[in-house]
Amino acid sequence: MVVLVVVAALTVARGLLMPFRDLAEGVAAKQSVEAGSKETGLWIRGWVDRNRALVGEPFKVWFTFVNSAAQDAEVENLRLYSPGFRPLPAPAGKQGELRVGGIGPGFLPLSAARVRVPAGRRLTLWVEMTPAERQGLVFVTGSFAGKVGQKPFQETVELGPIRLASPGLQVAAQVADSLFSLVGTLALPLALALLGWYFQQRQQWLAQERQAWNTMLPISHKNNIDLYVPLLSGLLTLKSRLAEFRGMRTQESCREVCFYLLFSMRRMREIDSSGGFYLMDRMGESLLVQCWSTFLVQARSELPMDSVRELLDLMGPAETFAGYQRKLAKSTKRKELVEAIEKRFQNWAGGTPRALGLEALKLLYAVLDFELNRIYKFWYGDDPIFPAEDCRELFTILQPGFPELGGQVECYVQKLTGVSLRVTPAGKEEAVRSSRSG
Repeated sequence: MVVLVVVAALTVARGLLMPFRDLAEGVAAKQSVEAGSKETGLWIRGWVDRNRALVGEPFKVWFTFVNSAAQDAEVENLRLYSPGFRPLPAPAGKQGELRVGGIGPGFLPLSAARVRVPAGRRLTLWVEMTPAERQGLVFVTGSFAGKVGQKPFQETVELGPIRLASPGLQVAAQVADSLFSLVGTLALPLALALLGWYFQQRQQWLAQERQAWNTMLPISHKNNIDLYVPLLSGLLTLKSRLAEFRGMRTQESCREVCFYLLFSMRRMREIDSSGGFYLMDRMGESLLVQCWSTFLVQARSELPMDSVRELLDLMGPAETFAGYQRKLAKSTKRKELVEAIEKRFQNWAGGTPRALGLEALKLLYAVLDFELNRIYKFWYGDDPIFPAEDCRELFTILQPGFPELGGQVECYVQKLTGVSLRVTPAGKEEAVRSSRSG
């Protein structure tokens, strides 16, 4: 990936510098064009001593007439077509127009020039002008008409292309040409140096991350064994027993599901007393807290919380269902508390929309199970499978009643998979691809 980025950057740099390199390479190359015919014996050669004209500086075009005939040649109509050029600044009080030199003393306006070339002789004249544009490619065309003796002639001489440029662009071109050569010379060494630097930085970062996690792993592993795994066990059993209760609706199934609900609440009390969740992802920690808060919001309105708190005080953190049953048989007070909770729980957990708080515990289980296993990435060398389908399903259930929790789920899934859990107009959720966390 990095190699492709470096190569692309060098290619773009080369493309950006190419026009400047062309400008710099447009050095003072002489151009010459000749026209004429044996029939008249008059030959006209036009030339420029450089093919680049700089704004603000005079630019000369020469024309040499060579008369090899036995009669004198008269050039009566002399025209110069030079788009992109303008006359040099005219003396004060005179109209600015192209002026020609070499015919006589001083310069004559081009429109008034008449050229006489004696037989067997040659004559050179020139026109001075200056660029009117800061950049571009133009041609200069000279058109000549007249007679050699009694023979008429008409010839055209075209010179170009001539590159127009400003002094500032010329300096930029020279600098750009130096950069172009430097880029071409250093491209491979620079790419190798960048690759070496990148891999060194990445290796250093990975080493630091691995060292940090190796230091934290014993602590995280202890938290997992003492706090998180027991909670996961309780939530998993609660999930299965809740499904059985909704199908059977017996007193025995109600008692068992209530026990695992109380057991999970007892385990969460242990986690809270230890400072909360300490995992690999802060967003994951925040989502777990939000899941538990969502459950508690409904539990406070659906369960007799005074009885719940009193019963939790009587339960041990590692209490089993069998031990729970034995204690109920021995304690009338405990049995009364349990029966009060079970009675309210049957109305709450009957599958009505009021039971969304219990669905939040399912989401808590899915996220905690994933985050717990992420801690062992550097131990096993693999990422755990992200529970995308579970999150999608629970997002669909919880989003209408708890939009804040739904928003956190969507952000969490998007961060880990790059796919949003948006709802389409048809009301169906977009599929979330199962992927491994980055």
